[in-house]
Amino acid sequence: MHRLVFLGNSALRQVSTHIKDVRDMHPIVSAMTSIVGEHQGLGLAGPQIGVNKRLFLMVKDLPEDEDTPLTYEPIFNPQILSSSSTMTRDFEGCLSVPGYQGVVPRAEEIEVLYTDAEGKETQRQLRGLHARVFQHELDHLDGIMYLDRCDVKSLIHNDEFTQMDFLQLQLLLLNDDE
Repeated sequence: MHRLVFLGNSALRQVSTHIKDVRDMHPIVSAMTSIVGEHQGLGLAGPQIGVNKRLFLMVKDLPEDEDTPLTYEPIFNPQILSSSSTMTRDFEGCLSVPGYQGVVPRAEEIEVLYTDAEGKETQRQLRGLHARVFQHELDHLDGIMYLDRCDVKSLIHNDEFTQMDFLQLQLLLLNDDE
């Protein structure tokens, strides 16, 4: 039985291995879908359930209301082919580091290549939130946590985050003296 693992688990710091046949991963995808759906995360990588395979789930679209459950797309053997030079700073959290988030700079647009659930190689452009989620989850497959890329001064507990007003949050996003 698979479970969510947390910061300190060795699986989160290992480089994941290539997947030869995506059909072999369907039981893992099913377990991951259940786990990420339970937490309403934007994504979940194999290492986050102790499976060091090059696989992650990424949210398809954000629903209009909070009551609609998120849906996810499985991504196998992902690669970033190119990245825009335009970087965007935004808050990121991680199911394996519950309760905290911090500001992480990421490429605004990326061109990616991966294998989909049917085993078909797919190339596409991602931007904004989807580009951010793809980069975050791909980092997990290389043993990198968002904390490694985070502006440590921006790290904030979720309870404090919800107490901040818009201006305070914008100041954290603009603070760029890394």
